[in-house]
Amino acid sequence: MLPRRCWPVLDERLPVSNAAFAASVLTLFAGAALGITGFLAHLAEVTSQNNALYLEAAARADAATMPLPSALSGLSLFTFILLTPQGWLSSYLALSGLIRSIGSQFDDAHGDLLLTAGDAGVREMWRRIIRRGEIDNRHLLEGARVRDRIVSGSDAGAPHADLVIVAARVKDGWAPGAVVLTNRGEFRIASVDDRTIDGRLRRLYFLVRHQDLEVFRRTVRYEFEGAGSGRAIS
Repeated sequence: MLPRRCWPVLDERLPVSNAAFAASVLTLFAGAALGITGFLAHLAEVTSQNNALYLEAAARADAATMPLPSALSGLSLFTFILLTPQGWLSSYLALSGLIRSIGSQFDDAHGDLLLTAGDAGVREMWRRIIRRGEIDNRHLLEGARVRDRIVSGSDAGAPHADLVIVAARVKDGWAPGAVVLTNRGEFRIASVDDRTIDGRLRRLYFLVRHQDLEVFRRTVRYEFEGAGSGRAIS
């Protein structure tokens, strides 16, 4: 029943992974058993209420109302599944057990659907919190946002680079291999690095002029007029 990511740890003591199909079938049977007993009880209650309604309509000689109890009895299966907690639970168990049993036969076994979804949601929320904390901490080290500095590769201690952009903030999509389309031509990002300059953390993008015929797979745009030139850095 637990999310699949928990299985390897449990496999050290219990054959959890090998029991995936059996567990899913048991879940299916549990849903069916719960649904059958619950439906029979619901049907008995609905039938009793409909009989009372029928007798009341017959006592009033209300011909328009008398067919209503029979119609309501025909909808008892749907009212059980859609309107009762036991119907919701039994339907979920049966459906999730069926899906899991099919998946386990196609090498795609997994745990309970709701537990898996909940686990994924909690982990994603936790990752976002951690990431947000990392970003906030980096911004403290970077200080105020300032415009980029442009230096030559030799001034940055990187003779392999034609230009180096010294940025106060990390640029989205600027990863090694991406092509930078600028008003001075095309450059490829050879590498990136973090350095502390004048007491502030900076992200350095090392650019080499794009001269080969390789297709542009990832591109970003940049205007050099918005950046300032800078002195040599180390």
